[in-house]
Amino acid sequence: MAEARARMEKIANSPEAIPIFAQDNDLISKLRGELLDLSVRANDIEKRVGKDHLAAVKVRNRMEEMREAITNEQKRITGLFGKDYELARAQYDELSATMTRVMGEEGANSDVLARIRELESAAETLRNLYNRMLQQVSEMNRVDAQPSITPDARVLMRAAPPLQTEASKRSC
Repeated sequence: MAEARARMEKIANSPEAIPIFAQDNDLISKLRGELLDLSVRANDIEKRVGKDHLAAVKVRNRMEEMREAITNEQKRITGLFGKDYELARAQYDELSATMTRVMGEEGANSDVLARIRELESAAETLRNLYNRMLQQVSEMNRVDAQPSITPDARVLMRAAPPLQTEASKRSC
C-alpha cells in the first residue's frame, strides 16, 4: 500500500516523471519502433527535398502523433497506480478490521496472542532461511558457470598397438 501510494503521489507531484514510472509495454515498444522508422524516413526526405516539402511535413506530423500516442499510453498506465493504491488500501483496511475483531474477541486470551507471535516468528525464520538458500543457490550457480580447473578424465597410460592381431593368429 505504501509503495502504491508513493508512486501515485510522485506522479501527482511531478507529471514529468510519468515516463520513468510507466513501464514500456508491447504497445509503447511498437510505437517507439514506428517513431524511429519515421524519424529515419523524415531525415532521408529532408536531405533529398528539404524541410518544407509536403512529404517531410506529413512525416513530421505523423511523428508528433506517435509521440502523443506514447504519452497517452504512459498516462493510461500511470492512471492505474491510483486504482492499485485503492485496491491495496481496501485490502489493508479489511485485514486491519479482521485483526481488530480477532484481537477484540480474543483480547483477554493470551494464548491467541502468543500463537500469533509464534506464527510471526516462524514466518520470519522461514523467510530468512529462504533468502539464505536462495543466496547459496545463486553462489553455486556462479561457481558452476566458471570453467573447471581439473579435467573430467586423465590419461593413465598411452595405448600400445596389439602384439598379435587376428590375422597373425590364423597364420600360425
